[in-house]
Amino acid sequence: IESLDSLHYFVDTVVYKTDLKGPSFRCEEQSDGSLHLHYYSRRRNLYPIVKGVVKEAAKRLFGIDVIIKLHQRKHENDNVMLAEHVILSIT
Repeated sequence: IESLDSLHYFVDTVVYKTDLKGPSFRCEEQSDGSLHLHYYSRRRNLYPIVKGVVKEAAKRLFGIDVIIKLHQRKHENDNVMLAEHVILSIT
């Protein structure tokens, strides 16, 4: 999941030659075995797509069903633009 930043950069700048800023992802393991997925995007309200893609990828790639819940959602100012920061809990 953490390599998705590089994939978005490649698609945006090399394939389509745009100056778009794709989303960013960070993973954080929790002590109970779950995972917190931090999703940052300058485009709001797209996190449900992330939930669906992660759920389907887990099923197809690893043969497992995961439960994904919205843990926290906030808006942050990165000195350039307002960004959405969504934390998804994956079990």
